[in-house]
Amino acid sequence: MTLRKDEATSPVLEVKLDSEVLGKEAYNDIMHESMLPIADISPVRPSRGSPPQSETKELMHAFNLGEVACTLTRAKSRVFCRSRKHIAGSDMEDFYVLPLYYKGVGYYDDGRSVVISNSACSLIDLSHPLSGHTSDGAEAYYLVFPKPLLRQYGYELSTGGGHIIAGNDPRSAILLGAIHSAHSNFDKLRPGEEKNVTDALMGLVSHIMGAGHDNQQARSAALSSMMAYIDAHLHDPALGTDTLVRAFHRSRATIYRLFAEEGGIFAYIQRRRLHACYRELTYDMRATRRIVDVALSWGFTNHSHFTRIFREHYGIAPSSLRDAVLAEELGTVDHNAQRYSEHINNKRLWMFHSI
Repeated sequence: MTLRKDEATSPVLEVKLDSEVLGKEAYNDIMHESMLPIADISPVRPSRGSPPQSETKELMHAFNLGEVACTLTRAKSRVFCRSRKHIAGSDMEDFYVLPLYYKGVGYYDDGRSVVISNSACSLIDLSHPLSGHTSDGAEAYYLVFPKPLLRQYGYELSTGGGHIIAGNDPRSAILLGAIHSAHSNFDKLRPGEEKNVTDALMGLVSHIMGAGHDNQQARSAALSSMMAYIDAHLHDPALGTDTLVRAFHRSRATIYRLFAEEGGIFAYIQRRRLHACYRELTYDMRATRRIVDVALSWGFTNHSHFTRIFREHYGIAPSSLRDAVLAEELGTVDHNAQRYSEHINNKRLWMFHSI
């Protein structure tokens, strides 16, 4: 068994198990314990009359980059099980496993009866029960990572695992080649470079596993959740892209894409703040509440800036709007009230349609 972590020369943790070095029993015990957070894995015991298993040299070579673990395995036939009881005692339910076989076959039953072989791949959701086995002499790469991490790179899937990418699909070959190349060079990374590799791998996985899957419903749900969050936090002057990144574990690029049709995240937040101020100035009359206090309470930080963009957006200054509303409420008529009464009524109708 090899365990290497040299902070000065490499930012990754490397673990290597070799059945010829450890011996068969020791290898099986360590393999079982190391994989227990994911599943209960044990070697298949040949039944009487069945052909003997090959004399495969078993190997597990894993790298941990912090949020992403990448493991290469070569193994005799093994069975695995992740029961509901196992899930309840594990802290891995918010993780995906991406197995990618380049030799042999893996049979996975997570409710979909997935067969993964010949470079095929599929995301396995560890929040669901799982059982299955691998063929004798199977060789595969496994990526393990938290679900929120993949969502940061644009992957949207509400429940379950991902669809299956067939082995004859060129996208699967591209993914296998990228993972093989990354695994072969993890030990050469210098401090700070592991984040670049993680970005590249997760971006590739997101686009390949998300391609061909209808994500529109999930994207709409994500956008609606973010909009609701924005409305609940308009009072916070710091509300912006970074706030949503932290709250929803999405990348800045994903958030930019989601709000593209709204004119961008900054424009959307500004419109919602103006909308909130307009409502208060026209529907929630508080004679003692100054206009500057209204603006500050909804996240604006500069009174003159607020006044300028309010006038640009609504065609009327906030003070003129309030004066006109007060005149209307008091039943008095003056020049400003006559000038803006039609504007107010039209805007009120507009507001009911935009809430």
